[in-house]
Amino acid sequence: MKKIIGIDPGSEKSGVVVLENGAIKETYEAMPNESVVEFLLLSDNLSDMKVIIEDVRAYNMRISGDIIETVKFIGWLTGTKTVKGKLSELGIKYELIPRYQVKEWIFLQFRTMAEPEIIKIIARNQARNEKKAIEAGEEYKKRNLAPTFIYVEDRIVANAMRKWWDIKKPSRPGQKSPYGLKTHSWQSLALCSYWMATMGLKINNLGSGQ
Repeated sequence: MKKIIGIDPGSEKSGVVVLENGAIKETYEAMPNESVVEFLLLSDNLSDMKVIIEDVRAYNMRISGDIIETVKFIGWLTGTKTVKGKLSELGIKYELIPRYQVKEWIFLQFRTMAEPEIIKIIARNQARNEKKAIEAGEEYKKRNLAPTFIYVEDRIVANAMRKWWDIKKPSRPGQKSPYGLKTHSWQSLALCSYWMATMGLKINNLGSGQ
């Protein structure tokens, strides 16, 4: 597959990453949802393109208005069991991947980096919950929670992708990441990276650390 495009859908805007021949070509942190399909159609050869979309699968999620709008957008792109979606109508190949699968891959693949960060997150959460309990005059029972993939947050995703693609961190405050990668585009890159890893496809990280 020559071109792989990762989409981290949002309620109004989505993160988009474009890979060509296994290398990072373009990233978009907040592409308006109404422009996504038009952007995909700019590809020279739709038959040699694969779109990887983050799917919404609730495992510890509050169903907010933004989540509902995001699900509607994903449904419009991909359709349902009985209704063909926009991508299928256009003959664009796609695959839906739940975020938890990407988080689990990152946790297992980069455990040495992720586990200490997750331990800090758990401690921080427990300290906050203990403070709330004390303020409410309630007893707080601290639990011994083990690090798992459910605690993988955006910062851990970004650090994992820096390692996977050999992307250097900005050397000074305020300096932009290479390719303009930010929160949603890091997630889109992680989607593509996970899919490529499961397919046994190699990345081309030449220049990614520049």
